[in-house]
Amino acid sequence: KGIAWLALWKLRDDVKVAGLGLRMLRLLEKLSGSGAVAVNGINSTHPPMYKAMGYQTGHLHHHFMTNPAAVQTLITSTDHEQAWPYPASGPAKMQELDRDALEGLTAQWPITEHKSPASFSKRYVQHPFYRYQVYLLEHGVRRGLVSVRVVTHGKASALRLVDFTGDARVLAEAGPSLRHLMQELNVEHTDILNAGLPSGLLERAGFANLDFTGPLVVPNRFEPLERRNVKILYAAKSPAAQSVMIFRGDGDQDRPNMLKPGFC
Repeated sequence: KGIAWLALWKLRDDVKVAGLGLRMLRLLEKLSGSGAVAVNGINSTHPPMYKAMGYQTGHLHHHFMTNPAAVQTLITSTDHEQAWPYPASGPAKMQELDRDALEGLTAQWPITEHKSPASFSKRYVQHPFYRYQVYLLEHGVRRGLVSVRVVTHGKASALRLVDFTGDARVLAEAGPSLRHLMQELNVEHTDILNAGLPSGLLERAGFANLDFTGPLVVPNRFEPLERRNVKILYAAKSPAAQSVMIFRGDGDQDRPNMLKPGFC
């Protein structure tokens, strides 16, 4: 069974009908059957409510690595001796896939995974406003799909790893491929918001896990740019045998806030 993602209004702030948000949540749980239910980007006052309903709550980790060939202007630090995290070694290869390739790959993809190559095609390759690229990460029997998007501020840009599906262990082997992609796209750094990945897995690829209260500021919001660290809170409930991995692309955390002329 897949994950049922909540794209509800803010349960307390925006819903004007008393109790409507909770009734919608209960209905979603019923419709999902034995599947998992999760919500990404909850209000800071809501974790106690979700915990009382049996949900696990927390915040997404913000992992990042920098392009060794670029000067860092988007990431800032009050530590003048800051050491930047660079891509580590690893054998995984990256191959960009178009719509046809993704839909053809669907028949070969494990049916136990809730995100199929076809869903990545519809969600990302065919997105009406943003330009995403989807890559197959592969090493031996380990493989996964990652969707990426370039964000910009002035003349500076960064690469976001927006979503992932597949064998998460392949991410630990993707350092050199990500280095090549960062240099090809001329971005300063790449980042990934995530929860549920095994501890230390991304660090093996060269990522650092951002300390939200430390000297580094890694912008999370670009429309407009906010030079501050932002914690994204989530809540998830799943059967005992089912783990939930959450990324930026789940829910509405990667949505257009400032549409360019001609989009509307």
